[in-house]
Amino acid sequence: MDTSNPQTTSSLEGFDWTALKKEFSAEKVFAHLRPWPEFFSNFDIPSTDPVNRVIANLYYLQYNYYILCLFCFVIAMVTRPCFFLALIGLGFAWLYFLKKKDEVIIVRQQELTMQQKYAAMVFGTAVVLVVTKALIVAVWTLLLAIAACIVHAGVRDVSSGRFKREEEGESV
Repeated sequence: MDTSNPQTTSSLEGFDWTALKKEFSAEKVFAHLRPWPEFFSNFDIPSTDPVNRVIANLYYLQYNYYILCLFCFVIAMVTRPCFFLALIGLGFAWLYFLKKKDEVIIVRQQELTMQQKYAAMVFGTAVVLVVTKALIVAVWTLLLAIAACIVHAGVRDVSSGRFKREEEGESV
């Protein structure tokens, strides 16, 4: 391997981060949140077409469902301190790695490429997640959050006509 030309460029160099920040900003999420009393009202057992009810509710209340999933992960972090500590430790490890990724690392007299450095970090992350059982907690929390969203979307009545789709301008 040629050590005279260290690889210092990133594949994300030149990426427009401002567009991504605008798309996923807290202001946008809170601007699209539906009122919580509306989120927790109009429950009814679906009699006909439950799939359309789920789709309509998932579309209309999508930002509320994002907050619900986030709430589920906060509960998981509070009730499972090892999960919380693993995430904090991995977050700091990745921040440190991203700051120092351009430094030369030599293993067995060969310089590691950027792909090898990332592969080592991903492998280390996987080991930490498996050993601390944080991966299991994360997967179960995600599955339970998705199930809660789908069940809520299935039993919330959309026939009241109180909301409209912004794109189509028709009652859902």
